[in-house]
Amino acid sequence: MKKFARMNICQNLLIKVYKRTYIYDILKQIDEEREYEEQLRI
Repeated sequence: MKKFARMNICQNLLIKVYKRTYIYDILKQIDEEREYEEQLRI
């Protein structure tokens, strides 16, 4: 049972990290698109 619980904690951590990096990537992409649009205006 302890091994299973430990695996579950690891999975939860991985999911949290994955979600954070996923959100971070989306935000970065939005920022890059914004910068690109500003460059086109100039």
